[in-house]
Amino acid sequence: MSERKNQTISKDDRYTLLAQPSYPTNGSPVSPTSNIKPSLQKFTRLVLKLNGKVFMDSTMPRNSSLWSESSAEAVSSSTTAASLTGATRLSLRKSTIVNGIQVSQSKQPTTTDTSSKAIQSAKPLTRSTNTRLEARNKTIDDPKKKIQDLQKEVRQVKALSDNGIRKIQDLEHTARVKDLDIKSQKQSIQTLSAGARGSFTMIKSSEKRLEELGAKIREHEAERVEWKSEKVISEGLHAQIKDENETLEAEAAESAREIEGLKISNVSLRQRIKASRKKIGKVSSQKLLHQRGAMKAKAATSRLAKRVIELKKLDRDHNAHAKEKDKAHNNRIKEKNNKITLLNSKIHQLESTISSVQQQANLQTDKQTAHLQARNDTITQRFNTVDIETGEERDNN
Repeated sequence: MSERKNQTISKDDRYTLLAQPSYPTNGSPVSPTSNIKPSLQKFTRLVLKLNGKVFMDSTMPRNSSLWSESSAEAVSSSTTAASLTGATRLSLRKSTIVNGIQVSQSKQPTTTDTSSKAIQSAKPLTRSTNTRLEARNKTIDDPKKKIQDLQKEVRQVKALSDNGIRKIQDLEHTARVKDLDIKSQKQSIQTLSAGARGSFTMIKSSEKRLEELGAKIREHEAERVEWKSEKVISEGLHAQIKDENETLEAEAAESAREIEGLKISNVSLRQRIKASRKKIGKVSSQKLLHQRGAMKAKAATSRLAKRVIELKKLDRDHNAHAKEKDKAHNNRIKEKNNKITLLNSKIHQLESTISSVQQQANLQTDKQTAHLQARNDTITQRFNTVDIETGEERDNN
């Protein structure tokens, strides 16, 4: 992303805080130095809107029509915008308005330089400003009340800044989730992702700590410049704020070193995640081969199922044809049996006829035999009683 637009850090029904990204001297937009912490880009302009109207702009000139005496009296005369430009150091870039005079600081000023320049720029106060300050000092009976009012304003600005930082961190979290996009594919990836999320959480906590320290530094700087511009704070209070700023800067540097160590461990975790992704790619290719084999087996099974269906159909047709043949054969057998029955009845009739004819023939034969026997007996008797040569009867006595 080569260009960053204005971002609305915080917004509700009462106020709106806008942050504008910084640009280098050549006018080209600042490219993010890291895709891990896009919120660390510089912001050099802060705009505070109350009830939809511009109430304060860090880059607006004093003589602008939007500035009024009441707004100048009600709003702190110093607004700062700071951001983290690296993991090992805390750099601040701000645009300060002191009693209507805009003071631009260098890109990465130190705390001492920023304070001295702000103090030097606050010295040339006009007579009307001194009169207004004297009138205000007369109306303030208790300096503690003034301090409380300023602290309340600083807390409001800090709340707006913290709200915007939290929203920016949410956007960072969404970008990191989309950048990883591993979606818990394997248990090893889930474990590594959990470790990475732990590292990110630690980094975010350290970054939040750095931002809180930066906010505290800005708060003390605002208080110091405000009190110095109005010539109310004492040198002792300046020394105390300076000591606190040095302590906070030391803590910020320590937190930055911790973040650097966490980033190194996060790089190793990313390498392990890449290795696991390669393993998952191999497993996916093997799974694809298995899926292709399964598809081929499924197609073969489908072909076999179709063949089985065809064979079953042929078997049904064959069975139907066989049943028809058996039925026709049974019908033919029944017809033959009927014919055989008829033939058997005819045979019985013929046998009975033959039997009756045979009986009659036997009777006739017996009659003829008896007749022939009688005739033969007669011939024999005659032969015995008649002499053939003479033709005379013999006397057997």
